[in-house]
Amino acid sequence: KCTLCGECCRPLVKVDEQDIQRIEKAGYKREEFLQYDPLQENLKEKNILKQKKGVCMFLRREGEKYYCGIYDHRPETCRKYPFTKNGLKLTTCVPQYRFPPEPLINLVEESKK
Repeated sequence: KCTLCGECCRPLVKVDEQDIQRIEKAGYKREEFLQYDPLQENLKEKNILKQKKGVCMFLRREGEKYYCGIYDHRPETCRKYPFTKNGLKLTTCVPQYRFPPEPLINLVEESKK
């Protein structure tokens, strides 16, 4: 069950045309939410969700709870997260990092109601 910690919104998310069209139905233009993959040398197409301060631009915050601003239109990768194999039970869905990342509270502004 999701704990609304927002940590799953830190990794880069690659999107395909179907994902892009789904997000466009939420009222966004692709120029607003796509970026080049910073890990690729040959920049051919924008196919990564934009990040702001190292987190997905669609991550929203209310107090200490985080949520997806396009939840009903989110990419397939996000819909499938967390990724498991063979029915493995998870104790946490927080991605593992080599060094502790900046706390999300310092990166995501409070959503305006």
